[in-house]
Amino acid sequence: MRGAIASSVSLVLPELAPDLMWQVFTLAGSIFERTTDEGWEASCVFDQACSDLVSLTVAAKVEPAVFARKVTAAIIAEQYGEYGVLIQAIASAQPWAPAYASELKIVLQRQLNEPRGPTSNQNNLLLQRALRDLELASVP
Repeated sequence: MRGAIASSVSLVLPELAPDLMWQVFTLAGSIFERTTDEGWEASCVFDQACSDLVSLTVAAKVEPAVFARKVTAAIIAEQYGEYGVLIQAIASAQPWAPAYASELKIVLQRQLNEPRGPTSNQNNLLLQRALRDLELASVP
């Protein structure tokens, strides 16, 4: 599915491809729960999907703010490491798509500054790590 979206769908319907790639990530639970060998092969597929997602998003000209909100929600919802290299992929895109990394930094910081309920400590740790990783990966 990942390959078909990244190649065939993106050529015919580039504006639909990012949404379909986001849907691939919703399959992580069922895939990892049925995978042997600690899911290494599945992890490789999701790692490539992270890179594909960034490329497809930029090609489809998705608004950076929309993308940043989805990424932030994904970071908080991650359960299987399916978004493990997403921040790295966004940072790698900085030279040719700087608005996406910049907007993500803004949204992450905004989320960290908002008061929240009892689950906020764990979410804050995840968001802080993502912001740190984005900043570190963006340094030339």
